[in-house]
Amino acid sequence: MRLLLDADAFLCLRSNSLLDLLLAAKVPLVMTGYVARHELASLQASIQEMERRSSLKVEDVRAKTPEFIRYRQFLREGAHKGEAESVAWAVEKTTRDTRPVFVSLDGGARKLAASNGMVSLDVFDLMVLAVREGLCTAEEVRTRLAAWDDDPHGFCRPPDFTSFDETWRKRARSQGRG
Repeated sequence: MRLLLDADAFLCLRSNSLLDLLLAAKVPLVMTGYVARHELASLQASIQEMERRSSLKVEDVRAKTPEFIRYRQFLREGAHKGEAESVAWAVEKTTRDTRPVFVSLDGGARKLAASNGMVSLDVFDLMVLAVREGLCTAEEVRTRLAAWDDDPHGFCRPPDFTSFDETWRKRARSQGRG
């Protein structure tokens, strides 16, 4: 599993210490240049350190390339810059077999990715998948997301979140894992 993160997903994973779980499991992470260099400009030291350790690859989209042309098309259709660049890069520079899983908090961005043949997840679904793949345990995820049970307005808490256990069961069932 390789993950293509947008800025909000990266911030959510980082702020809830879920990024640490993924890094410890050596999950390959990818971001596009606009996300890494502009949307996450205040975190450049962290981004550069992750690049140096080869735990994050930043992919730039250059003008006049097929991915840039698709990016511009997505912008005209109303997509935000970071998500448009990410999906355009993945669609043009990877095959269906090598395409990363797109992780975003933005439902519209996930819909854009899905409509272009990508698997797209929010952070909670990502963690269900990570547990299913043996990258971490449900208890590790529960511990890091415990604040969501107490704060209905917690950062990046999914709108359908009721409690950890109930939401976990529902999401695991929707991923076909009963």
